[in-house]
Amino acid sequence: MAKSFSANFASEYPKLTAQATPPGNLVAAEPEIRELVDRLNRDAGFEPIHVGGLEMARQIEDIGPLLIGIARNGAGPFFYRVSPTAA
Repeated sequence: MAKSFSANFASEYPKLTAQATPPGNLVAAEPEIRELVDRLNRDAGFEPIHVGGLEMARQIEDIGPLLIGIARNGAGPFFYRVSPTAA
């Protein structure tokens, strides 16, 4: 089982192909399905951002109000990316 695609603004999906770098998409997935979920994300134009197994699905749901708050307070609908800090 997996949870993905619920922490992005669907209204922005048509703009995915115009992004120079694929935006992120939060993924909670069990190891046996992770490869499939990664492929679905990349086929859709996202880079998967793994947060853990299915036990993290609720946290993906709970981030929704925070993302909406960011959008309503100046950003508008947006994509996000996560990048490791350069060494």
